[in-house]
Amino acid sequence: MEDRYLCRAQTFKGNWIQGYLIPWRPEHDEFMIGTRRGEKQIPIVPHTVCQCTGKKDRNGKLVFDRDVIQVHLNGEEKVTYFSIGWNGSGWSTYLGTNRYGTFDGSVADNCEVRGTLFDREGKDLVFKQETERS
Repeated sequence: MEDRYLCRAQTFKGNWIQGYLIPWRPEHDEFMIGTRRGEKQIPIVPHTVCQCTGKKDRNGKLVFDRDVIQVHLNGEEKVTYFSIGWNGSGWSTYLGTNRYGTFDGSVADNCEVRGTLFDREGKDLVFKQETERS
């Protein structure tokens, strides 16, 4: 599997799965995730679909759209949390709702995935920090 084509999404039972996004009945906004050809395809909650960036964090974990990452900026001891998102032409880091910079290999190699924007803890890490900087 090429990582950059992977997606991750939540099932209707609340579990997270990753695999390939399969249009099931797109006119009804219904999709499934399948891991390999011929294996079970599982219906997913459409608004939770996250595309893989094709990059891994410093622990070897794949980084997906809407993940929350922890980064030490410019050698600082203070930790900064960003979310990952597509900006229309490439992957970017976001501080709250503001685009901060490019999510490239140098950032990926020095970051650690800490959660997602779908879980309360991950969302709080990014948005609480934005409020503190304002």
